Amino acid sequence: MGRLAPILVVAVALAASAGPAAAATPPVVGGTSFNDATPIGTGTFSDALDTGSTVFYKLHLNAGQRLNAGASLDVSGLDPSLTASSSLVMRLYGPLRGQDANAQALGPGDAATHLKSTSAELGPVSEAGDYFVSAGVNDFLPQNGASAQLPLSLTLGTTSGTARPAPAARHSSGGSGTSWAVLVALCAGGVLLGTAGGLAVRRR
Repeated sequence: MGRLAPILVVAVALAASAGPAAAATPPVVGGTSFNDATPIGTGTFSDALDTGSTVFYKLHLNAGQRLNAGASLDVSGLDPSLTASSSLVMRLYGPLRGQDANAQALGPGDAATHLKSTSAELGPVSEAGDYFVSAGVNDFLPQNGASAQLPLSLTLGTTSGTARPAPAARHSSGGSGTSWAVLVALCAGGVLLGTAGGLAVRRR
């Protein structure tokens, strides 16, 4: 028993230290616009939202990938009379910053967890590049009310898919649309017919 005691103490200490670390959600701080959007990868991240604010993130997608995004906002720190008018909004944007998907969660949220949750997906995308995710909450507090900071959980995942094929390139040789190869063939045919006609006349 004397030899086992140190081993048990070490095992318990390792389990206690490894448990919370393994379950911890990496914190991030989202940017305030596209220009300073925080680069992140796939996984679950924790952030915070001030009422009336929006945060931005970006991640790289390869052609053919699909983006699955989910967000949950903890509104337990608000007065219950204010949570019903709140709105969690998440948007997904392409490399050119055009909005491609939109999701919204209204109402008081889950009665047990006090979470407003929503999700959206994008893709399969046709081109590789940086794609953007934004999460925001409308300012539903009274006009003179102080801004509240609400915990936000963001989950991003990617799956493989089939990218939309790029449109075929079109070649034009002028207004008629007739290729030079066809014109050359027609000219050659005309010469051959003329030569054959001349020989026939001579033989007569």
